[in-house]
Amino acid sequence: MADSSTNNKGNKDQGISVTNGVNDNYNDKHDKDVTKGSSFMTECREVDVATWNRKPAFDFFANSPQPAWGVTVRLQVTNAKKLCQQHGWSYFHASLFLLQLTANQYEPIRYRIRTKARQSDDDNDTTQQQQQKVVVMDKIHIDSTVLRRDGETFGFVLFPASHSFATFRQTATQAIDAFHQSQGLEDMAGEDTMYGTVLPWIDFTSFEHAMPGPKISVNHSIPRFVFGKVVADSNSNTGQSPSYSQAFCLHVHHGLMDGLHMGRFLELYQTNLDNAEHLLQT
Repeated sequence: MADSSTNNKGNKDQGISVTNGVNDNYNDKHDKDVTKGSSFMTECREVDVATWNRKPAFDFFANSPQPAWGVTVRLQVTNAKKLCQQHGWSYFHASLFLLQLTANQYEPIRYRIRTKARQSDDDNDTTQQQQQKVVVMDKIHIDSTVLRRDGETFGFVLFPASHSFATFRQTATQAIDAFHQSQGLEDMAGEDTMYGTVLPWIDFTSFEHAMPGPKISVNHSIPRFVFGKVVADSNSNTGQSPSYSQAFCLHVHHGLMDGLHMGRFLELYQTNLDNAEHLLQT
């Protein structure tokens, strides 16, 4: 399903061993190395899996046919929603901006698995084995569905990461305008993205992602998110203006993130939503 808003106006995890170190900071320039399936130039670093404290968990889930797991939580979005109403900003833009800001603050959600076929050392063995390595992206962008103007079909739009909400709004508007001049599904998620969708019609309590057919490979290490309907919670008994909440679902690769890491990421995202008055003024 797709977003309908086109019609509307933690710190680095401890104990991680990463070769050459990782820069948690990012900026608005394009970096050096082309990532798979991405139209951006995003630098990454390889994780030294042999010395990684997550190696047992990674090895256990690395070859699982379904390594992704997810949770659905309720986000308190009052500050961000009211600020967007006050300034005439798109709340869709604001929610994606704060999501990518959080992803670029928290290293584990930027881990990605790269897989390639490796020929057996045995000359008599013609089968191919899978070789996997883990990298951490220096920068994460957002790839989200957007509803087309026919009101019935959708496509994917790539939203470049930025520290500045003003810059993010501008590039998001340009990306959506370009999308409406095109046909088809358009951009598919690269490994330097989080990808997902918005269901502004449904206040869901759980969500399961559809997967493509066997001819299309799926990188389960790319996180998948879903935003639900923004719900006004009446405060009529206190005489205060309504507060707002929203369902949010996130799926991640279990070899890369456990419940502890999911909790830390969601806590950081909620903190950024609470600090929207400061973060959206950038």
